[in-house]
Amino acid sequence: MKYTFNLLIIFLTVFVSCTESQHNNCVKLQEENAMLKDSLATLQQFSNTQPEAIVELKKMNIVYRGVDNPLKIVVPNAKNVAVMAPGLLNKGNGNFNLKPQSGNEVTLKIVAQMHSGKQLTFEKVLRIEDVENPN
Repeated sequence: MKYTFNLLIIFLTVFVSCTESQHNNCVKLQEENAMLKDSLATLQQFSNTQPEAIVELKKMNIVYRGVDNPLKIVVPNAKNVAVMAPGLLNKGNGNFNLKPQSGNEVTLKIVAQMHSGKQLTFEKVLRIEDVENPN
């Protein structure tokens, strides 16, 4: 990935060298080249950041005891994600149902296999509340 960015920058630098008769076009190309270099530097900066597991509660901010709580769990750029927690049911494609049993919180253990071969482990703690009795 880094080699692609470097080759593109070298190509753009060589491509922008112009003659005097093409001065106006050359100035425009040099400006575009500078913008592309900035964009590539920004992309390269984001590609080097540490990935993080994303847990999305589909309909609630917390999980409730005794009911199915739909979850969406994703790790960007991971080729395989495994999630373990008591009461967790895998529905496929990153979708899960969590039906917590006891305690005040549940810990999700997320293990992601990245495309680079590296294995990352995350833990996410969710609060558990009881469903109120209807009046």
